[in-house]
Formats: sequence, structure tokens, C-alpha cells
Amino acid sequence: MDGSRTLTQEMQDIDAVISRYKGKHGELLGILEESQILNEHKYLSEEALNHVALRTGVPLSRVYNVVTFYSFFNLKPQGKHTITVCRGTACHTKGSRTLLD
Repeated sequence: MDGSRTLTQEMQDIDAVISRYKGKHGELLGILEESQILNEHKYLSEEALNHVALRTGVPLSRVYNVVTFYSFFNLKPQGKHTITVCRGTACHTKGSRTLLD
């Protein structure tokens, strides 16, 4: 963390998210998504993952499996802007690969 928000503040915010999702279907996805948004650098820190696992009673291995399965979750700090290049068949035939090179 860069000091603008403390780790304790982030965990308190995550607790508030968890309480809103308690008992709802698919709660883990919602909790993780909102927790990532709360982080200034738009990622899920190791501390956040441990905190979610502890507070929800979901094993850390399952939390980690969910985070690594879905591409919209980040385990490393993200930049201010995200650039995405389409890699589908239609885009590939139009030369999208050259953007990546």
C-alpha cells in the first residue's frame, strides 16, 4: 500500500463488503470483485485474499482458485489505464497480432 489507505482500513472495507453479501448466492465472486475495486491499484493482495478466506470461512485454496480462474481478477498492482487487445478469430484475421508484437 502506498500510505493513502492503511491495510487496516482496507480490511475494514472488505468486512463491510462481506456483510453485504452474507448468505447471497455467488457471494464469493461479488466479495472478491468489490474488494479488488476497493484497492487503489485494482488488485487483490495476499492480505486481502487471506482476510476474505478467514471472514467467509471459505478455504484459502478455493479463494485462490476462483481468483486465478477468472481473468478479471488481478494478483498484481495494475496501472491507471488498462489496454486490451482482442485476440479472437475475427480480430486475428484483421491483424490484431501485429499490435502485440
